[in-house]
Amino acid sequence: MRRGLIFVGLLLLVAGCRGETGRALPAAVPTAGPAVTATATVPAATTVVAPASSTPTATAEPAVAAFTPPDLRHLAARFDAFLDEQESILASYTVIDLESGQTVMRNGDLAISGTSMVKIPILVETYRVLDEAPPVAVTRLITETATLSGNYTANLLLELIAGQPDAFAGAQSVTQAMRRLGLYNTFIAVPYDEEPRPQYLSTYVTPANQRAAPTTSPDSSMQTTTADMGRLLQMVYECSQDSGALREQYAQRLLAHECAAIIEVMAENMIEAFIEAGVPEGVAVAHKHGWVGDTHGDAGLVLAEHPYVLVIALHHPGWLEWADSTVLIAELSHLAYAHFNDPAAYPASLLASSLPPLPTATPVPDLPLAHVARTRGAGLTLRAAPGGAELLILPEGLPVYLLPDEPVSAGGVSWRHVQTPWGEQGWAGSDFLELPSGG
Repeated sequence: MRRGLIFVGLLLLVAGCRGETGRALPAAVPTAGPAVTATATVPAATTVVAPASSTPTATAEPAVAAFTPPDLRHLAARFDAFLDEQESILASYTVIDLESGQTVMRNGDLAISGTSMVKIPILVETYRVLDEAPPVAVTRLITETATLSGNYTANLLLELIAGQPDAFAGAQSVTQAMRRLGLYNTFIAVPYDEEPRPQYLSTYVTPANQRAAPTTSPDSSMQTTTADMGRLLQMVYECSQDSGALREQYAQRLLAHECAAIIEVMAENMIEAFIEAGVPEGVAVAHKHGWVGDTHGDAGLVLAEHPYVLVIALHHPGWLEWADSTVLIAELSHLAYAHFNDPAAYPASLLASSLPPLPTATPVPDLPLAHVARTRGAGLTLRAAPGGAELLILPEGLPVYLLPDEPVSAGGVSWRHVQTPWGEQGWAGSDFLELPSGG
């Protein structure tokens, strides 16, 4: 029997007694975004006519050239030009071409409030702990969490993940799972609508939230980034195709049909706004939107003929108007859909122009790898010198490269010279590093 299913009867009883589904959407929700241009028809390929013959031949159907979307940097340029016109809006987006793997982003590592978007990690972890098809009670919790944005039901799923009636323990498990997947900027410290508890961390330090500017002043209890959400959705899609990081990480604990089930239930989240409003009717969008007063976002898989990931978050200090964010996100979604599906989306002259260079990837050094450990989730301080000035906090579980310098003792602590995955170097206490064998 699946771990945690001893709570199924309790979950059904309690969920049946309480109909709370989290925050409702504002009363005046626009039901349409900018008009979506119909996808242009691809001209038929030139037909080759065979020499005349006395023997009748069947007429072949004219071949239709398959449309290959242009380089994704064209879309990034169009996104950026549009966003640059929006005064006082701090925008973050990530777009991933699910066929080529090409990715573009703007402020992809900007820390944002987790909102209901971090219910996507909850859904992934729920299916990971299940070893058989979810019973009716759990199916109801999954559906309400995904489609009605239920906060109460999301917390019940956290209890299921924990295998005990403690949503905080489930939140901790979800955070640890995201870090195993390399998504270090995503965490849930305090479950939805709960107050912090002294035995649990009330927040986590991440690479994203240590940056002073720009900032969205994100909710300290749960955070993410568009880059993390985009990568997780890519993993879910790949898992549904029986490949990718989730299948590699979890093997028989998360199967292709379970990832397909996650996509299916997220596609039932229909709000007629945000990403949905930017695609033609009938195009499935498996997404989870979320909002707080100053930040609105949507993270989705657009399951068009050429599938892609689109994650957008908008922030306005103090308050972001729903009418504004809906129109802006819908327009970005419309531009993305046209990029992937409309051969006439760009003039030929633009496609022939030069593109901005691709960002340079941080080289992977040929060095032994250690992991930050035993910090109880608080993270490890990276210092400029042994016992010196603080540079930043390394999250629990983060891999770091061990530089060839010998360990140094200072202040009763053994220090190792390390390099982060993004290239920053400093000194960290050996007691909080899980060293490789022989290290």
